[in-house]
Amino acid sequence: MRMFFLASLAVVTALLVLPSGAQTQSRFFPLGTDATLECTWDNVEDPHNIELVKWTFKGKRLREGNRYEYSSEGTTHRLLIKNVQKKDKGTYYCTPKVSGDQELAAGQFIVSVGKAKLPDAPDPREINLSEGGTGSLNCNYAEAKERYGLKQYWTYNGEKIKSETQVHEGSSTQYRTYSDEQGRDWLVLSEVDVAGAGTYKCNYKYPDKQIFSMQFDVNVSEVRGPADVIRNVTVN
Repeated sequence: MRMFFLASLAVVTALLVLPSGAQTQSRFFPLGTDATLECTWDNVEDPHNIELVKWTFKGKRLREGNRYEYSSEGTTHRLLIKNVQKKDKGTYYCTPKVSGDQELAAGQFIVSVGKAKLPDAPDPREINLSEGGTGSLNCNYAEAKERYGLKQYWTYNGEKIKSETQVHEGSSTQYRTYSDEQGRDWLVLSEVDVAGAGTYKCNYKYPDKQIFSMQFDVNVSEVRGPADVIRNVTVN
């Protein structure tokens, strides 16, 4: 009796193992990401009995190099495809060569490639600050950021914040950015002035050039001092 388990994952996704007897799996990988195909044979007593696993695509054997990387652990063998492109769409096979008389089934992956499927952006959040005060904005997109290797940056009124300290040239509002241990991205505003009010966005750029954004509409209220008191003054 031949038993075969087939699995695949993209970057840091969870391992998916098919039921016993399954030999084919369809997978989607976003453009520009790294993809891993994984084959596991559970009915091999000694992993060393698998002398090698041949990975093929469009009838040609895939060799390790700039685009492909092999790895194995026990009876599990993996193929890493770096920087997935449209030309990587198609059918892949993992074919084991085993010592002795034992026969193992080959695995088959039907791979499709396209743009990443972005979630719907949340509604803009309104933030009310006072002149001279401080405020913090944060975005939690940690899972996708790690999974797809996204580049994160902040914008003010549609323009990327370029200054190292000020949100823009016409404002004295100071800022700093950081990511916390949970992977959330923060923009901390201080010495806020009225000119610092506007639309702030945290943006995540995908390898396929798509951008996912979360918006904050920041209002800054002017702080007014006490009204002047007019006194009657008699000068001798």
